[in-house]
Amino acid sequence: MADNGSKTEQVKRIENYEKILDEALELIGSGADEERLAELVSALESYYTGPLWRKDFEDDEAGLLPGDLKRGVLSEDGIYDVMTAFRDGIDEEDGTGCSKTIL
Repeated sequence: MADNGSKTEQVKRIENYEKILDEALELIGSGADEERLAELVSALESYYTGPLWRKDFEDDEAGLLPGDLKRGVLSEDGIYDVMTAFRDGIDEEDGTGCSKTIL
């Protein structure tokens, strides 16, 4: 297990990317602020394709992270699904009964 200093840094990193994921999901659902959404998806993609996500994922699988840590960003599908939705666009009801495509 890593020392407390690096674990705290790791937990802060996961919490940060968790917030980014949550914001991206909100923006995808609303269809608002596509520029901000692009920034968020870029940050998530960099994390997901880099070595830190893999380390965080492996540490989570090994039970090395706090049990109460929100960890949706560490699911194998969470970030990928956001990237796919951003790239391909998704159809959603906008409350008026009309379908809208995001992007």
